Amino acid sequence: MTRETVHTWIFNGATFALAAVIPFSNRLTALCIILLALNWLAEGRLKMKLKIACKDPFTIVCLLFYLLELAGLLYTHDLRRGFYHAQTEASFLVLPLIYGSPFSGRKLIVRKALVVFCAAVFLSSLYCVCLGVIRFLHTGDISFLFYHTLVSPINQHAVYFSIYTFICMACLSDLLKTTRSGRMAVLITLLLVWFSGLLFLLRSKMVMCVTLLYACFQLVSIFIQRGSFRRRAVFPACIIFGMLAALLTSNPFSRQLEELRGNNFKVLEVQRFDPGDYFNEVQLRILLWKFSVGILNDAHCWLFGASPGDAQERLNGKIVSHNMYTGVPGTADNGFLDYNVHNQYLETLLRSGLAGLFLLLCILFFAFRNAVRARDIVLCSVLFVFACVFCTESVLERQFGIVPFFFFTCLLMPKSDGQKSPDKEEICRRS
Repeated sequence: MTRETVHTWIFNGATFALAAVIPFSNRLTALCIILLALNWLAEGRLKMKLKIACKDPFTIVCLLFYLLELAGLLYTHDLRRGFYHAQTEASFLVLPLIYGSPFSGRKLIVRKALVVFCAAVFLSSLYCVCLGVIRFLHTGDISFLFYHTLVSPINQHAVYFSIYTFICMACLSDLLKTTRSGRMAVLITLLLVWFSGLLFLLRSKMVMCVTLLYACFQLVSIFIQRGSFRRRAVFPACIIFGMLAALLTSNPFSRQLEELRGNNFKVLEVQRFDPGDYFNEVQLRILLWKFSVGILNDAHCWLFGASPGDAQERLNGKIVSHNMYTGVPGTADNGFLDYNVHNQYLETLLRSGLAGLFLLLCILFFAFRNAVRARDIVLCSVLFVFACVFCTESVLERQFGIVPFFFFTCLLMPKSDGQKSPDKEEICRRS
């Protein structure tokens, strides 16, 4: 077995392992990334790899974004928190470098990695639903089958798991177009039905809206093609019907939407609350957004932000100064303390200023541009769901969001020049 074969096996195995553990464990994902990075360094030919990376605008803006995050250490008052963010966000640089480098069998690797990820999400969700049903039967509490409580047995977040579920649906829908086996088509359809039901249980309104748009797009694109493809229109049509039924009938999801109507935005004008005051999802998010803008104004740090290390502490200061609920001292209940901004664009603006927001938008722009050029519907779907969820969640502040975003974006993304990556033998000849 040659040295090149060993590195290829390690790369393939670590990629499949990373796809498998993303829904389960942050620690295991970190170990897989470390193994990929060590293998990338041990392969050698760093000069060739870096030369290729320097020609890719996406990798360049990822590098600049990470360097800007590191620069925040120079003017932070909390080095511990700053180093934590620098460590957590290393995937901004590591994954684009690893998956931007040429390797053989790219299409085969991508396809298998997506299948492994879908299997991992299915098995983890099956475990959570079965456990939720058992708990419901024992207690009669239906909340065990919904939202954060549903995925709490695997220490997951409902919104992030909703994103994983949507990615699986996009991958399986694309796979359904190319499969020629009747049994495989039935299996994929059953998995799509499962994931559709799972989205309803997870109750992420933004992801469900994106799924509805995706189903409408699929339905239109299918009917534009020839009649032989129309049988595949049944599933997206069922998704649209199911979503509309969930909105128009009385159920936990529609009742949750009903609670968000008639928001009293006068709370934004209040300078001091009572700790017992209740805020719904919309009110709380808008308050946090108002606080972040206030911090930027007070500190005059619009250009480079309050630094990744200080941003959360300053936000906590706003929460305390407005007398919001801060939990019970000496317990794990921190109330609203340590809540992030719940908007990735504003979170980046608060932490890294206009410079950071510009680089984040550049990351999305170059990723979308390459996806559109390659006409890759899966990559476009992945990017679109993340870009939308960025509006309501600070996704790139945790490994739950950072690793999937860069893993799938970098794995699926073609070269920016539209050319196929040369295989390793060709690189050897060139070097």
